[in-house]
Amino acid sequence: MTLPEPVAERGLTANVERARDVAADVIDYGRSVSAGYTVALSELRTVLTALNDGEGRAYTETVGRVIEYLDELGGEDVQVKETVNGERTVVFSGGFVRRTVAWRDQSKQSDHGVVVEGGATR
Repeated sequence: MTLPEPVAERGLTANVERARDVAADVIDYGRSVSAGYTVALSELRTVLTALNDGEGRAYTETVGRVIEYLDELGGEDVQVKETVNGERTVVFSGGFVRRTVAWRDQSKQSDHGVVVEGGATR
């Protein structure tokens, strides 16, 4: 069971919400690899800066915390690895990506209206 969107948003810290946003749109931000999708630290910094709504570049500490939350909250489906070039990267499993895309698509559909006893309303 998931929390209703407004309840979930009120209960999240800023960095957990950032991690959630990255995970929800990983197919937009990441690169497809055999294990699923990957987002390099440099790419994650760019994404977080863009999500920062013009309030400047994402701090190194923020990027690090978001990576930690992704790793922690993703369980076995999210791994933090180091590339051969020494760059940290976050790898999302294919199953995680499929579930996230399904959740995102369901959320977008539910944003268009509310089903009530008498039918759908806007």
